[in-house]
Parts: sequence; C-alpha cells; structure tokens
Amino acid sequence: MLFRIWLNLSRMLVCMRRKQSVLNEENHAMEKINQDIKLKKKHQRRIKRNRFIWNFFKVSLVILLIFGIYAFDASNTSRIRTLKISGNTTLSDQEIMDALKIEKGDRLAFTHSFVKESKAKKIPGLESIDVNVYYTKGYVSVDVHEVPAVAYQSEGGLKLYYADGYSKDLDENQSNLVLGLPILVGYTEDTISKMMLQYLGELEFEAFSAISEIHHNPQTYDPLAMKLYMNDQYLVYANVETLPMMYMYATLLSSASDGNKCIELNEYGPDEDSSTVTIRACTTDEY
Repeated sequence: MLFRIWLNLSRMLVCMRRKQSVLNEENHAMEKINQDIKLKKKHQRRIKRNRFIWNFFKVSLVILLIFGIYAFDASNTSRIRTLKISGNTTLSDQEIMDALKIEKGDRLAFTHSFVKESKAKKIPGLESIDVNVYYTKGYVSVDVHEVPAVAYQSEGGLKLYYADGYSKDLDENQSNLVLGLPILVGYTEDTISKMMLQYLGELEFEAFSAISEIHHNPQTYDPLAMKLYMNDQYLVYANVETLPMMYMYATLLSSASDGNKCIELNEYGPDEDSSTVTIRACTTDEY
C-alpha cells in the first residue's frame, strides 16, 4: 500500500517536473518572441526617426537654397552695376540698349554675350558688336562697330545715310553727327542708290573727305548721274558705276593743268590705263 502511494507520488513529481520544464521552455520562447518584437519595434522607430531627420534635412536644404537664391537675386551682386557702351558715334546708347534689351540693374544670370550679340544683328546701321559680361564684377562692356555714315540730307529735315543703305532721321541737336560728310542735294528716296552709298563707304579717306556736296545731275543717258562739288573747288562728274574711280582723285589732281577744274569720270576700267577720264576747264554756268 505504501509502495503504491510512493509510486504515485513519484509519478506526480515527474509530471510536475515535466510540466515545469515545458512551462519554462514556453516562457523562454515567449520572452524571446517579446524581445524580438521589442527589437523590431525599436529598429522600426530608428528607421522612422532617421527617415524623419533625412526628410527634414532635405526640406531645410531646399528652403535654405531658395532663401539663398532669393537673397542673392535681391542683392546688388546679382545685377548689372556698370554698363559701358563704346565705339558708337551715330547710334545713341539708348538705341543700342533698347535693341539689346539690356540696362543697368538687369539680372546678370540672364545676360549672355552670345544672346546679346545675336540680337545686335537686327540693329540697322550696326556692323558688329562685342558684348563682354564680367559676372563677378557686375560689369558689362558693349563695344560697337558701326556701319560708316557716308552722307546726309537736309531737305525736309536732317537725315543720315549709311553705307549699307540704312537711313535715320536726326534731331536738330544731332547736327554734329554730319560733320565731315558730303551733303546730298536734289535727291529723293527713289534716286538715292544703295550702290552709290556702298561705293562712298568704300572710298579711301582722302578721296571721301574731299567731297563737299553730291548733286543729283540726271542726264538722258543716265538718270542717276551726279555732280560732286569738292572742297578744293574742283567739280567731278560721275555716275554710280564710275564713282569708284574716285580712288585715283589725288592722281587726277596732280595731272590737271591750271584752270582745268572739271573732271569727268566716263568709264571705269580694271586699272587706270583702261579708265576714261576727261579733265577740262569748267564753264561759268557749271558752278
């Protein structure tokens, strides 16, 4: 009887130990699971925190960049502080500035040399232009090369003519622009030949500066014939085709006899020997 009781108690103790062991294992597994869950949550919180910090950094960087750009744009450093236009005589600074769409205070970032130079091609009376932008100094230099002005007209208002055929009206206070240029007399818009203006622009300075007046002198054989009044009291008869012969004006003067002050340029050849020139005395009605 006692043996059976002992046996049962032993069995009960074994079962309790087994249950305790199972419980311990289950508790250990649960603790590990809970620990893994805590670690996972901690890792997720770290990821979220790092992501928030990174996003905050990116947003802050963008805001600082925008503010920096705005502050720079609002400052004098980003603007044209000095604008210098040189080389122009008949075209005003304002005409060039308006055509280039540039002025003091404009943004340097939008001022590019090649863009401005391409716009300059549309300016009448302008042969070429060099635009230099010094971004660190806020300095823009515009060097102008004009088409030479070759004549002017005073009938019906002061008008300036260029070698490329362009003409512009002048104000009374711009009369200094025509100093040293020959005046066109008796001409209309229809009788002013672009080729005549071109040839005048190609003359050497000595011959060109000797011309005082160019009178329209139409003939039955040539409606565009002209008479040139020279500063040295000579008269030169020419037309559009023979006008380039003026390059030998100094040579013609040296061969002219005393009293022969009328020069007729009859035919323009490839050289002086094949050119036909008549030098004679002028009649009283020719002046």
